[in-house]
Formats: sequence, C-alpha cells, structure tokens
Amino acid sequence: MERNELIKALINCANPGIAPCVECHYYGVDCRLNLMLAAADALKAADEKIADCVAAIDALDDSNDAYIKENERLNKRIAELEARFPKWTSVNRPPEESGTYLTIDMDHAYLCMYPIRYSAKWRGWNCLDYTDDEKEARTHEMHVTHWMPLPDEPEAE
Repeated sequence: MERNELIKALINCANPGIAPCVECHYYGVDCRLNLMLAAADALKAADEKIADCVAAIDALDDSNDAYIKENERLNKRIAELEARFPKWTSVNRPPEESGTYLTIDMDHAYLCMYPIRYSAKWRGWNCLDYTDDEKEARTHEMHVTHWMPLPDEPEAE
C-alpha cells in the first residue's frame, strides 16, 4: 500500500464520518488491527531510512572534517610560500626607492620580463638618475606594466 493510502485509511478510521469503511483497503475482519500493523511497519521502515540517512550524514561530516583540516593545512602552506616570493605590482604603485626591479615590459607588442632600473627621481623605468636633464634621462624609458623586487641572490655552495 502506498504511503498516502495508508495515511488516508488512518484518518478515515479515526474519523468514521469522513468516508465509509467499505472504501478502505483494510476493510474486513480485524481491519483496525491490520491497519495498525501496516502503519507500524511503515513507521519502522521510515525509522530505518532515517537511521541510514543520519549514518550517511555522520560519514559525510567526518569526511568533511578531514577535508577542512587538509584545506587549512594547504592554505597555511600557500601563505608560507607566498610570503617567500614577491608578487607583481602594477606600475600604478611605483617603487618608493630607485633600484633594479624585475619588470614586465610591453616591447614591440611582446610581453618581456627584464630586470630594469627604476628612477625615483624621474619616476620612470630605465631612466638615468645621474643627469639633471629629464630629456636625456628618459631617452631609454621602457613601457613597464608590472614590477616586483628581485629575488635574493643564491646562497654560495
């Protein structure tokens, strides 16, 4: 019997004025007892399904906890690695000091990576700091889009 038919039969049996007993699937000798047993079986089956669902959810929770711990470990490692290596900075935020930086340069429509000197004095890339003539200082200016500090020199072996 379908779940909905069982519910309808229980409601009808509890309220005899709603529908005549002869329309009930359980009508006959010991009909109330048979209806109650069917309802008990349905409840038992539902409880078993609920228990299975709870067990599955618990297993997912355990698995999820493992994934969360692994995710936290990996995020910590990523942060450690990111802290060791400089990141690209847009030229919209130029370096504060003159010096040589690793740069991305748009040279003849090609993307090139160069170590290039930045002049804080002239606020330009590949400019000459030693001159007071801005035109002379900017004769070799490059079209840098991003920069980062040079990595540390390798350790001697």
